[in-house]
Amino acid sequence: MNILVGRVFGLGNAVCGIPLLKALRMKFPNARIDVLVGDTSDDFGAHEVLSCVGGCLVGKPRDIIYDIAIMAIPFDGRWKNGRDYKAKIVMDERGRPGHSKVFGFSSWKHHEIEYSMENAYSLGYKGEIPNCSFHTPPISRSDRSIYLGMGFKRDQSGFFSQKHWGNKNYIQLVKRIFEHDEDLWVWSSGNARDYEECILPVSKGVNYARFVTVQNTLEDSFKVMNQCSVYVGNDTGMMHVAASMGLGVVSVFKLEGSITKSRPWCDRSITFDGSKREITPDEMFEAVKEMLSDKAIKEIRT
Repeated sequence: MNILVGRVFGLGNAVCGIPLLKALRMKFPNARIDVLVGDTSDDFGAHEVLSCVGGCLVGKPRDIIYDIAIMAIPFDGRWKNGRDYKAKIVMDERGRPGHSKVFGFSSWKHHEIEYSMENAYSLGYKGEIPNCSFHTPPISRSDRSIYLGMGFKRDQSGFFSQKHWGNKNYIQLVKRIFEHDEDLWVWSSGNARDYEECILPVSKGVNYARFVTVQNTLEDSFKVMNQCSVYVGNDTGMMHVAASMGLGVVSVFKLEGSITKSRPWCDRSITFDGSKREITPDEMFEAVKEMLSDKAIKEIRT
């Protein structure tokens, strides 16, 4: 059997697509599973993530007729049967739940992973939802290290820049963390644009040697994060990476409804809905303290 999977594949979407791919592999152990990944800046990081999921070809479809093509939610319509690929059966193709034309996230009633898994269930998969893990676990992980996730999602309209919590808030938060415990370290990494717009200004504002900033590749960022015990920051692709690695996650969601669609898929998280009011550095700091004490489990705060 030949199966083709396509959807919107930015970094976060790629991580959230892993459970579906794992479920398909368990249901069809001998199938060839190919994954369509776009080539726009919005798809950055998807290749690095999905290439780690065994048995999947990442890139263009092969010149064959696929038995099944799953255009798993969320899907932006960029690939068409008969034009970009050939398949006997095409499943899903929903841009948003129920083919909603509502802009944004208000049409989402369930998590992105739960929606995409509907395809696996309809094909006969009966197990639990698989996890999102894709990276080799570290030999040891420091409970004194926090990863600060401040990156922007890149899109031409600038819509997703609204996800950012603000450099001033991050400066106050990191200062509170260092004042609370002199043994804690904070790490942050990203590409050149992240470094210029977020990481460097916050580093200068904090001015602590225990705030370590790195401008590096995505794979290097994965390695840095994998050594930390807690992620704190925006709703970003790296937030989903952190959840997949088993870090405790403290995150703020600025867009209405995005906390439903995109909350971290993990057992330990505190998520703040910042679409209705401003979330303060003090609130985030208290959540980080809870997470470091290992008492926080999937709590949403409005």
